[in-house]
Amino acid sequence: MEAALRCLAPISGSLVSLTGGEPLLQLDAAIELADLVRDLEASVYLETHGLAVEALERIVDRVDVVAMDWKLASDVRPVKRTGALVQGFDDRHEAFVSLARQRACDVFVKVVITPNTRVEELQEVCRRLARSAPDVILVLQPVTPVGDVRSTPSAAELLEHLRRCERTHRDVRLIPQTHKVYGAL
Repeated sequence: MEAALRCLAPISGSLVSLTGGEPLLQLDAAIELADLVRDLEASVYLETHGLAVEALERIVDRVDVVAMDWKLASDVRPVKRTGALVQGFDDRHEAFVSLARQRACDVFVKVVITPNTRVEELQEVCRRLARSAPDVILVLQPVTPVGDVRSTPSAAELLEHLRRCERTHRDVRLIPQTHKVYGAL
């Protein structure tokens, strides 16, 4: 792992991203990599689904930036856990962002906006952020039509979501998924 990291040639002040499927599901490897990044005097950027609160507790002191995806119930397929149907993750997300904000330098929350996104869901995200992490940046990101995704919200819908969120949360940004812009999709 160290040789692979050195091939990237991070220099002091570089930001090395721990991303992929979900880095906190590979916690021991993520911790090892974060320590190696820090040894090279680079910074650690953790991109995560924001559900593994216990894993975050173990790695957060090695992380400089947390980029957390807040999954909305309208875009999450119901899953069965211990006999109960889990529809959304708001409680886990709120606990995660609260812990990250208390312990990490920079935190921002990203919500992917689809045609299924409901106003009430975004209002709930903003209410929870106001309570647990009012100073984090909230990024609204329109879904990119690719694969099974056939459409994206209209510009008018996106701007309406932005305006509604700005009424509750002080730092909201509307930013496209850049991987499409630079040809990675």
